[in-house]
Amino acid sequence: MLKKYGQFFASILFISDSLTVFFSWISAYFIRFQWGIFSSPQGVPPFDVYLLTSLPIWIIFSLNIKWFNLYEPLRGKSAAFEYFSIIKVASVSVLMLTAVSFFYRGVSYSRLTVIIFWIVVSVLMIITHALLRQGLMQMRKKGINLRNVLIVGS
Repeated sequence: MLKKYGQFFASILFISDSLTVFFSWISAYFIRFQWGIFSSPQGVPPFDVYLLTSLPIWIIFSLNIKWFNLYEPLRGKSAAFEYFSIIKVASVSVLMLTAVSFFYRGVSYSRLTVIIFWIVVSVLMIITHALLRQGLMQMRKKGINLRNVLIVGS
């Protein structure tokens, strides 16, 4: 039963992270080019180009999440450990994205957009993981997803 809840929780985290990565990439585009905060001397690139890039970004993030074991149970570890792991995943993923975009010269991506994306995805993933962990703690308080132990002897 406990393993079933663990797999369910990992699936919820995966869906949450997938949506967070997608939303963060789209948000970075709009913050960079549509909000008017930053100037665009070379013009505004088409949104379709950035939208199509969301699939490779999701793949890179998914591989790094698996590589850094972000969905492993964190019993006995601090929240700061998980947050640091999220920042590592985001940093390595953005570095890989930058490296891939360097070798693929079909489209040029704004470095400022990538930096905004790194900040947004790191913050949102930390927030969503914290909220989901809080929900898991509430479930445990209600007796769901607990380990029962029987101690025999004295």
